[in-house]
Amino acid sequence: MSDSLRKVWIAAPRAQITARGNWNLIKTHRSGKPRLHLPGSRFCFLALILSLALTGTISSSRAQSDPIQFFETKIRPLLADHCYSCHSAKAEKVKGHLQVDSLENLLQGGDSGPALVPGDPENSLIIKAIRYRDLDLQMPPKGKKLSDR
Repeated sequence: MSDSLRKVWIAAPRAQITARGNWNLIKTHRSGKPRLHLPGSRFCFLALILSLALTGTISSSRAQSDPIQFFETKIRPLLADHCYSCHSAKAEKVKGHLQVDSLENLLQGGDSGPALVPGDPENSLIIKAIRYRDLDLQMPPKGKKLSDR
């Protein structure tokens, strides 16, 4: 056997099939010491990394499109039905100097400060108001609390 062929033989994995049909793969290291080589471990590791990367990519693309769709289909109709009559540009008198018909207006807020704190719903006044947790700030007023849906 030539030296180059011998090097390939030593570096190549050797497989043995036991009586039960299980694969036992042993890969000989350059030092000549055998080590256990799990079948497909590199492939499984690569598949895991790729699946995590793709999941992150898909999740981030969904995260960019879903909030807008969620707002337009779930939130804006509630604001239009329950808030616009008092808190929009079309209201006869804008109460509390708060308009909720645009993101800019929500961030600017009204007499009590910004209605919306991005990334912090617990400190957003609009969330506190619709949950009726503050006795001085409850919207919609007069006991017309929104459902928890």
